[in-house]
Order: sequence, then C-alpha cells, then structure tokens
Amino acid sequence: MDLARGARERGWWEQYKGVFTGSYAGLEAEASPINTFEPLVISGLLQTFAYTVALTRASLVRDPAEIDKRVEARMRRQEILRRPNPPRYWAVIDEAALLRPVGDAEVMRGRLRKLIDTHPLEHVTVQVMPMSAGPHIGLWGQFVILGFPDATDRDIVYVETPTDGPYLEEPEHLERHTLMMQRLVAGALGADASIAYLSDLLDRL
Repeated sequence: MDLARGARERGWWEQYKGVFTGSYAGLEAEASPINTFEPLVISGLLQTFAYTVALTRASLVRDPAEIDKRVEARMRRQEILRRPNPPRYWAVIDEAALLRPVGDAEVMRGRLRKLIDTHPLEHVTVQVMPMSAGPHIGLWGQFVILGFPDATDRDIVYVETPTDGPYLEEPEHLERHTLMMQRLVAGALGADASIAYLSDLLDRL
C-alpha cells in the first residue's frame, strides 16, 4: 500500500526529516474522518504553539533548532483543519490532559481558548472524558482512527509512540478501536457540556 498516495500537499512533510519518521503526516492529510482519543495531552491538531513548545521541551529534545523544527511541523499539520473541504475531526480528551500543568498559566489558558474556539466549527467536535467517569476503555492509551473516502483504501488505526508507532490495518483491530471510540464518545461529556466545562475551567485559571 502506498501510505501517502494522493496527498493534497504531497511531500511537504519530507522537509521535516527526523520529525516524521513514518508516513503518518501523509495519511493524516488524506484522511476523513479522523477520530482520536487522548488520555494525557491535548490532541496534536488542537494544540497551541506555546503548548507544543512546552511539551517538546519536556521531551528528550534539547537542541533549540530541533525544538523549533518539531513545533513548526506540528503547526503545519494543523493546516488540514483550515483548508477547504477539511476532514471531519472528532477528539475525545481525558480531563487529566486538561488539568496537567504544561507551561505557565497563560499557556494553559491559551490551550483552553483554542479548544473552546472549535465549537462553532461544523467539522470539529471536542468532548471531555471527565474524571467522574472512573475507569474506562480509553485507559489503555492513545489512538487515532484514520478513515479514507476512497473505497479501495482501508481505514487505519495509528498508535503513537516516542519514535513512530504501529499502523493497525487488520479488520479485527479496526473493529475493536471503532467500538472503543464509540464507547468513549458515549461516556464523555456531550459537545455542548464539554465546551461549558472548558469555559468554566478557563474562568478558574
């Protein structure tokens, strides 16, 4: 399978060698819908610049030029949500990711504002999985389901790791993660309630 076949901006990610070690950026550029669960950090396509800088500095990356390169690459990825005919993007984010201090208070407020600003967008849905939900299926970890409109391409599950991550294409893997996503959506706060929660958290910071 040609993992980057038909990408609208074929190859832009190639200038970020060492940042994208696999074909994820190309797949993401072609996918719709994109469904993701994040238990520990804000979803990559919804991060602010300052939040991404803080996360990158907390990793094993020390070279300032490399940090800048990684942050720039993350911001480039986010352009797919602003293009004409953007993908349908659905993110369930655990409350723990929202409460974890990353950067100073202004960085934390900025990331909340960015999530709140997605509410009017028809193609983006953000839900918060509250701590009150207790143990849930998402505690197994982060994952992304990339769907492809071309019937000849199979949907893919991507599980991120510090270096790259496995691409799960077998029907049983897709079926399991699709069911997991459905349960997470059902168990999380609704879209309006999630925005209300985010707004209240912003007011308290």
